[in-house]
Amino acid sequence: MAITIGKTATVVLNRFCNLVLKPEPVATGGGGGGVTPTPTPNWDDPINFPNAITINQTIQGISTSINLFYSCVYCGDGGDIYYSLNDGSFVLINENVNFSVNNNDTLKFQYNNNGGFGTKIIDVKNASDGNTILDTITLTIDLP
Repeated sequence: MAITIGKTATVVLNRFCNLVLKPEPVATGGGGGGVTPTPTPNWDDPINFPNAITINQTIQGISTSINLFYSCVYCGDGGDIYYSLNDGSFVLINENVNFSVNNNDTLKFQYNNNGGFGTKIIDVKNASDGNTILDTITLTIDLP
């Protein structure tokens, strides 16, 4: 269940009846030079079991390789975050660790909580563009 609060945040009720505030992404920093994806990727907020996996988003509008990373908005339920480029194998990625993407790469994320339930909310940031937030993703492991 999600309740939108104006245009600035959403409150998410997770499986354990914990209310989690999910802020809407706000463009920060930024400024071209061929390192700003256009259009801005917009991953879904999956709810699934046993893993929560986003849909692919195509990184477009960049003229050079860029570095992305994620930071936790809410990571209190444990588990791990993975990414997959171009439908390849999922790769474990720790918070605040860069990985590179190129123009026309497809990118998706997975949350795995080792068979348990949980929620993680992450900001996907562009390290090559002043740590601009590309999207805020809520990944929930629960019965859909």
